[in-house]
Amino acid sequence: MKQYVKRSGSGPIDVTVDPGKSWLLHEIRLHLSANGGAGTYTAKIKSSVSEAYDVVLQSQDMTSVADNIFRPAQPARIASTDGIRMEYANASSRVWGLEVVLS
Repeated sequence: MKQYVKRSGSGPIDVTVDPGKSWLLHEIRLHLSANGGAGTYTAKIKSSVSEAYDVVLQSQDMTSVADNIFRPAQPARIASTDGIRMEYANASSRVWGLEVVLS
């Protein structure tokens, strides 16, 4: 059964989703109240081993983007000790909503 982890704010995005069990990533959705302005949004697998094992899933220049969806070709299995980290400086202080779909 799919679960939806939702976060929102108007400051920088620095969100980690880590259910504490092995899980499948289906989708990451990001909405900004207006085009983001300068800066890059990044979603990555955050390894519990070390930063050397972190894997960038998506990196998106948000200058002219208000909506961004990352959907792997097939659900990505994430280890129980790892998480997904989303980061964006949000220098223009856009209101944002972030949703991670997992099972």
